Amino acid sequence: MSQKRKNTDYLDDLFDKHFNDKDFMNTNLADFGQMVRDTINEEARKQGYDTMSDLISGEIQEGLSGSRTRKRPVSAAVHRRHGRYRTRYEYVREMLENVVYPPRQRGYYRDGHQDALQRYLRRMAINQNDMMMYEKIVDEEIRKYYQQNSRQRSNKYDEGYYDGLKLVARALKQSRDLMMEEISDRLAAALKVY
Repeated sequence: MSQKRKNTDYLDDLFDKHFNDKDFMNTNLADFGQMVRDTINEEARKQGYDTMSDLISGEIQEGLSGSRTRKRPVSAAVHRRHGRYRTRYEYVREMLENVVYPPRQRGYYRDGHQDALQRYLRRMAINQNDMMMYEKIVDEEIRKYYQQNSRQRSNKYDEGYYDGLKLVARALKQSRDLMMEEISDRLAAALKVY
């Protein structure tokens, strides 16, 4: 099946459904137009965009760049403030609250991604002093989630949730590395004094 055919299947299904419906003759043009727009926007969300106009814009940008590489959400550089972080939780929270999504990673993908981030931010807010525990919990959830959903890659929500878990794991690791570096710097400075 060609890609072009695959991208229009949802429209064919919509038209087949409504042309076989006896009440379709009573549908006015505005209602039918809204039905088509809703169907198209729902399909765009399934493909990772907010609306069809985002999908078209994203496809044009990919076509112009000649690249079909998958861009993942990234933390904005905002989280790398110049001051010191007092706790690992501060670093993780700031990193996860400043995620920027490329156009293709919106819609259901973003919903799943945000659900994973928010779930762990809420958990970490309760116990901010035990980030090692959360590293173990997130690693275990990533492992289980991958095993359960490894065959099902067409679902954008699950794909976003899995990527969100991996971002939480990366934030926890980076916060640990940052704190270890800061401790090392303090020890080195203290040793220079003596």
